Amino acid sequence: SGRIITSAALLVMIVFAGFAAGKLLVIKEIGVALVAAVPPAPTHQHFRVGAGGNCEWMWTTSSVDPGPAGPSFGRLAPSEILSIPAFIAEHSPTSVLGHGEGTQWFAIASDDGSRGAVGAYEVARGAGYLSFIAVATHLRGRGLGRLLTAYLTRHGVTEHGLSTLALFSDNDTALAPYRSLGYLTEWRFASRAVMPRS
Repeated sequence: SGRIITSAALLVMIVFAGFAAGKLLVIKEIGVALVAAVPPAPTHQHFRVGAGGNCEWMWTTSSVDPGPAGPSFGRLAPSEILSIPAFIAEHSPTSVLGHGEGTQWFAIASDDGSRGAVGAYEVARGAGYLSFIAVATHLRGRGLGRLLTAYLTRHGVTEHGLSTLALFSDNDTALAPYRSLGYLTEWRFASRAVMPRS
């Protein structure tokens, strides 16, 4: 694709893997040593930095009790997952789905029985990772996203002892409920496409 991985991006990837594996301190030291050993390159002369975003990596080991999961909440069966792409295309077209291990899809139904919100939970190197949340456009602002996040966080903490997620730092709509559910920011980092100058 023409993309390259800079030493800074490598550090982010190493820290990400280390955090998910529960070895953050060790990996952090290794990452710093790696970057220190690589002489600074004249990036602006040989590469151009493309568009991207500022991100936050968050985690929690606690879960807020959202109450009993009623009939409106549940894990989707394989046959139901087939309709997820259409839901995302309609209600969250800019979303990017990950490819974690053992992805599980959950949903909350709206009052009329239609699908109100969907969420994906994955396992990344042994740690639970809330990888996706989308709420139907006409139902936003009613707390469905926070409720689904609470259910999935409880699921992750119960199954893995830890729930993690990543999001863009300017997504204030999501940051507030995540923090209210006990998520703490561990890392802030920038994601950019670095391309060689032609």
